[in-house]
Amino acid sequence: MFRSVSFSAERDVADPAHCPQVVRHVDELWRHIRALRRCSVTTRTPYGERHTRTLRLQNHALRPGEALWFLVDSAGDVGPDVAANPEVDLSFVEQDGSRVCITGQARLIGHVQRHEGAAPAAANDQPLALLEVAIEHVRYLDAADAHHLDPSAKGFQRELKFG
Repeated sequence: MFRSVSFSAERDVADPAHCPQVVRHVDELWRHIRALRRCSVTTRTPYGERHTRTLRLQNHALRPGEALWFLVDSAGDVGPDVAANPEVDLSFVEQDGSRVCITGQARLIGHVQRHEGAAPAAANDQPLALLEVAIEHVRYLDAADAHHLDPSAKGFQRELKFG
């Protein structure tokens, strides 16, 4: 059985009490992903091919209307991929094998400056940029059915829509 929620991010950020179920769903999502930190991020190249890499989540909290943030190599392939097609897929895998799958719209935000007092950059350090992912859709897949990876399978228990 699927469970879906749609909401207007602008309205709910201005007045989270207006839509308490959205706050509850975002809290549930954060409980699942906050300890995992690493996820697979899939983008499409300018030629339409899928490209997956592992990135580390940078958020310290998550509230309705907020995006997920990742540090990426600003000279790498994420920028051209996101420019060609901003739709991305994120997949977090919990220790029991359950999955949290998120789709969203991404954008690359400039270069990240090292803060004062940070360790000096090594000669081979790449300049960094922030990848912002606005959450549009969340699916939870229970571990018992994770081997199916089929949206019509019983394993997809809960589904949320954001945006």
